[in-house]
Amino acid sequence: MCRSEKRAKKKISFIQANRENVDSELANDNDENKIANRKILEELQLKKLQLKQGVAATLNSPPVTLLPVTGTMTPEVHMMSSSQRAALQHAHSLSFGFFITQDSSFGNLIMPVLPRFDTK
Repeated sequence: MCRSEKRAKKKISFIQANRENVDSELANDNDENKIANRKILEELQLKKLQLKQGVAATLNSPPVTLLPVTGTMTPEVHMMSSSQRAALQHAHSLSFGFFITQDSSFGNLIMPVLPRFDTK
């Protein structure tokens, strides 16, 4: 056997040994990945159950009653059409906020009013 053949055999044996090491490392990595994936899936299932239970708890609770907002009629309200007045009344009855009428160039008939809080 010549030198080049000996080197080639050494390289082949080295490659085969490394391949076995790599295969065993990949198997370990796959096992670790499977475990990590399983943990993630378990956490997702737990969160899903908690969300379902939370939704079920809110469905079983009595509904929150909304107090109607009685506001004074501003002069702009008198000039509105019946559908615009109904939209304003609907916004007041179904929201915790307060709305005013405003003639807007963008077509916004009612505008929400945000309260100001003094920060001292």
